[in-house]
Amino acid sequence: MMTKKDLPKQGVDDLLGLFEDSVEVEDILAAQILGEVSAAIVKKRLGLGMTQKEFAKYVGVSQGMVSRWEGGDYNFTIRNLVELSAKLDLSLDVSMKSQERQDEKKYKGKIYDFYGRKELRQE
Repeated sequence: MMTKKDLPKQGVDDLLGLFEDSVEVEDILAAQILGEVSAAIVKKRLGLGMTQKEFAKYVGVSQGMVSRWEGGDYNFTIRNLVELSAKLDLSLDVSMKSQERQDEKKYKGKIYDFYGRKELRQE
């Protein structure tokens, strides 16, 4: 039986390398946006001093749905986001800008413009 000591030591970059061929830049951007939405929901709930169960009742959903929202395990529609932001008295900002905006991010040793979805240069 293999133990933890038998496993090679790997860093985060090594682990990310395992997904290099299957993860697209769009997947990373979508996960980032979903993380921001989830964090805003958690922050609002905690600011209200509510448990997930109390918060679920407050917004009219099940506790399981709140858990999915906060865990990033829910694919929101624009309508879902609009309704939820209205219930929570939060602003919802969606922005699509021209490719002149270069929001550079590193991924796989390359610099990307995530909004223009193109590689800008190799690091």
